[in-house]
Amino acid sequence: MVKKITGYFTPGEYYHVNLNQYQANLNFKVRPCSYNLDYSDSLVHKYYNFKTDINGFITSNFIKKSKKNIYFIGGSTTECMYVDENSRFVDIVNRNLILNDLDYSAYNAGFFGNTVINCNSILLNKLLYLKPDYCILMENINDLYFLLNQNNYRRSSDKLRNFIFKNSEFKKISNNISSGNYDLIKDYFKSSLVSFIDISRNFGITPILMTQANRFVINNMDPIVKKHLDVISNYFGINHHDFINLYKDFNIIIRECAKIKCIQIIDLDNIIPKSSNYLYDSVHYNNYGSVFAGNIIFEKLHEIF
Repeated sequence: MVKKITGYFTPGEYYHVNLNQYQANLNFKVRPCSYNLDYSDSLVHKYYNFKTDINGFITSNFIKKSKKNIYFIGGSTTECMYVDENSRFVDIVNRNLILNDLDYSAYNAGFFGNTVINCNSILLNKLLYLKPDYCILMENINDLYFLLNQNNYRRSSDKLRNFIFKNSEFKKISNNISSGNYDLIKDYFKSSLVSFIDISRNFGITPILMTQANRFVINNMDPIVKKHLDVISNYFGINHHDFINLYKDFNIIIRECAKIKCIQIIDLDNIIPKSSNYLYDSVHYNNYGSVFAGNIIFEKLHEIF
């Protein structure tokens, strides 16, 4: 017997897009946990101001309304939670836009743990309605974590999220990828970047890619980076050398995508010195590094404008 249903919607299982983003109008202070301090050498242990605007974007004193908008999307290296409020690189870009009387505003849509796929979802389901003029993407290490864990971008396990977000428990998991055979995850990463570029262009947005600054050096590894790599090796079952080479390959893929798709790139990997003077751990900016990066990014954007 056929079941009869009266209603305004088709029966079935419905899903909602879960955007990794901050709530609107947050205003709190946050300080690094013990893990952040144990795995860093230039992170100041203090409270950092953290605010979001009506759209959930990280904000500061330098935001102004303008005719044209620039949106930065990425993970914690874009978010810059443990950087002083007015020293986050997006805010440095905004300050320079004001000083140079340019009618642009930059917005920080970074969120810790996000991958390119998460950023594409934010672009499609949120940013399009805000009509960006430019969308600037910086990713690498989060995608590498996710892809090493599962070979794809499916929803991560609780243990992996704990590794990326809380870093409080490390247990070795099986890596589904044979040692040295990483073409599959490179292809996934490349495809996600190409999708970002194509989505942006199809909706009249100018996409820009940024490589990720880091302290990964194979032949001259400092103690903090080695400590980080030891944790990665224990968790993912990958040796230091292979992980660093994969990370470098991901930055190369970013450069290749920009070249193939004929878009602008800001190559922070080749500009930011691989030093604790700029990065408090393997990939995250300290105050000095964030200000330095912000000025570099603005100079490049000024050339583009």
